[in-house]
Amino acid sequence: MTASGDDPSIDKLIKDAEERGFTIVLGKDLRLSVAKDKDLTIEIGKKKGPGLRVGFDSDLKPEVKVYGSTALPKKETSYRNERMVSIDVLKDCMSHTDDEVFKALCYFDIKKLSESPVAALEKGRHLFAACWRLISKTYKEGSKDFFSLVFGTPRKYSWYSWNTFDQERFSAFVHESERQLRKYLKAGRSLKEKPSESWVSPYIETVIKADMLEEREAAKPKVDIKSEDLARIRSDAGITRDWLLTEDEMEEDLAGTGTAGYEEDTAPYQETSTAEEALLFGLDSLHLSIVEALILGENADEIIKENRMMASVAADSINEAFFGEIGDNILECEDGRLSLVEDYKEDVRNLLGV
Repeated sequence: MTASGDDPSIDKLIKDAEERGFTIVLGKDLRLSVAKDKDLTIEIGKKKGPGLRVGFDSDLKPEVKVYGSTALPKKETSYRNERMVSIDVLKDCMSHTDDEVFKALCYFDIKKLSESPVAALEKGRHLFAACWRLISKTYKEGSKDFFSLVFGTPRKYSWYSWNTFDQERFSAFVHESERQLRKYLKAGRSLKEKPSESWVSPYIETVIKADMLEEREAAKPKVDIKSEDLARIRSDAGITRDWLLTEDEMEEDLAGTGTAGYEEDTAPYQETSTAEEALLFGLDSLHLSIVEALILGENADEIIKENRMMASVAADSINEAFFGEIGDNILECEDGRLSLVEDYKEDVRNLLGV
């Protein structure tokens, strides 16, 4: 102050600062400001950028303000590498495609599953994905499922990762799956079975059996006969049947009524009898009696036994006779016992007038 007293310009500067307020710059990013009313402000940060402002009024009451972009919350990182994506696919495998699941399995397999002959087949990739879905959701050790046993539990830092990876367990699953699928799909050379991987086998066998059953079902012929189609089939069959009547059969019918030759029949119209229907269907009275017994809910075993017939042979003859009318088998034979298919019971009853 003594020096300032010798220099009137400095005295004036100090006086002006006390009247108007002043700012002391202590560094690039730190400033102390005193207003003319003696309020003090400490600013930390760039003058025109984000920073921290601490103000004290004349009673030394502090007020803290954060200004600039640093006041906004930090954005969560969106970085996701291939490992993280693959883990998420295997964990949520039910909502991903077969190829996505298979690609994720290839990422963790150190023996290059992607080069396997199974990988070259679309069905191979499909079945491999099915094997993973089954074992990851159903295999348990204590409270842990297969996914948790292989990859452990998740943890979050500034990145997302998993703290363990059981390569031995994972490789056992891949090897046994590939071994059985190669054999089933006849793809590439066979792989050696390892006793240590026997715990995986039941899961792969389940997938293969399910696929075999699906193929058998798909190979079965699909018969979809609508009611209007069935009525048309019956009508067409009736017309064809009339055309197939020989002259001898017609003469026999006329002789049975006591009328000779082909004279016009002036008798009132009569419904065809059960015996005549049997003739038209190519069935004799014995086979017809079997059908009638089944329609009435009776057991046909005695008829078959008394006439020394084979149940399966009788069923074939009757099914063949009715196929033109019904379009399907009306009888089933299981363990030597005949039964009438319930869906066709009413149709057969109407045809025979029973």
